Amino acid sequence: MKVRAGPDGDGRDIELLIRNLGISNMQHVEAIHRAVYPHDDIPERGIGLVQRCLDRVRRERAYDDGEIPHHARDIGSER
Repeated sequence: MKVRAGPDGDGRDIELLIRNLGISNMQHVEAIHRAVYPHDDIPERGIGLVQRCLDRVRRERAYDDGEIPHHARDIGSER
């Protein structure tokens, strides 16, 4: 239902679902959506929001796994 609602807010509720359900890619989101709404595609307005949420959760998971985030790798002489 959150995916169908589209870009209302910042998507933190979608990120919470992604984390708690162990979702890792758009295909997984599409499979869940298809199970609940077998005759409908994910609305275009929701796809971008879900992708941004997936990206944020992936970065968070990478950071939790000890990988240095790309944006933090080169901070210049302040190291």
